[in-house]
Amino acid sequence: MTALRGTPFASSDRMPPRISFSALAVGATILALAGGCVRKAYVPPAAPLPPGPPIVLRETEETAPADAYGDTDPSALTAFSDTLNGHGTWLDDDDYGTVWAPDPGDVGTGFAPYVSAGHWAYDDVEGYVWVSDYPWGWVTFHYGRWILTAGHGWVWIPGRAYAGAWVIWRIGDDDFDYVGWAPEPPIWIWQAGIAVSLGFVPPTAYVFCGRGEVFASDVGVRVVRGDTAWMEKRTRPFGPAWAGDEQRPFEPRRVTGPRPETLHVTRDRVPAPPAPVSHAVRSVPPGPVPSRGVTAPQPPSLPLRHIAPASAPARRPKPPPAPAPAPKKVSPKRYRPAIPPPGAPVRPKVQ
Repeated sequence: MTALRGTPFASSDRMPPRISFSALAVGATILALAGGCVRKAYVPPAAPLPPGPPIVLRETEETAPADAYGDTDPSALTAFSDTLNGHGTWLDDDDYGTVWAPDPGDVGTGFAPYVSAGHWAYDDVEGYVWVSDYPWGWVTFHYGRWILTAGHGWVWIPGRAYAGAWVIWRIGDDDFDYVGWAPEPPIWIWQAGIAVSLGFVPPTAYVFCGRGEVFASDVGVRVVRGDTAWMEKRTRPFGPAWAGDEQRPFEPRRVTGPRPETLHVTRDRVPAPPAPVSHAVRSVPPGPVPSRGVTAPQPPSLPLRHIAPASAPARRPKPPPAPAPAPKKVSPKRYRPAIPPPGAPVRPKVQ
């Protein structure tokens, strides 16, 4: 039989086999698997960003010392008692639990942490270090947190992790000549010897001074007095102002301040921090100490970093109590009959 023109197969040829959809699916799968083995073109990595000033410095488990304490270690309530007793009072605040308030005879009026009786120092390892003139300043300005309360003023919440200064910073644009800082808000409080989460972000109290006056030895008298709300609007937080870790909520990120070069301050005008002095502390009394609802073993006593004060101010003597006023003599009242004025009608007596 003669094949017809225009037809691809003659009648004597076999028709092509039919391919099922299942076979097509298997073939597509094989091609997809084989495509993963194809070597892709090399894409060079992006150029690294130029190094900038460090914003956040955080001790991780790899970089922290093996014997370092956590901020909420229960020994924070007792380790510094020998230094703080006699210079302040331990209180139980309604909002912030167990706190320590400095004696007004030590700090006077208008006290503010990281402002009064001290100055800023800086190095590339510690960042900003507050050098306090108070004999107890090596504790309260390098451990724990400060908070401003309505009933007791500035009070200190015990903590056990060291830092050159637990503060947060605000800076503005290059044309703004002021820089601000404030004590870093706490994220925990102590209740009955147990560290619990605070549950809210407390307000911060920033102070501002000129960029070139941050490292002045008398920076406390150079801060701007009065309303500084307009300065907060002209500035922005340097690093996270309040940042915890979801896995470790009691350990916030440590925030360092802007480098002196950022503030247009030359290094010859920046004092270096003094060498730390080893200071042994009293160990925790024997017995289990509760911490976050779990009985914790007694921690060992470790030497702490002690920033020696530049010059300890003389403690102001307390004024003697005022003598009690003498009781007033009260004479007994005498009965005097009322005498009617002249011309007044006389009332008849009732029999």
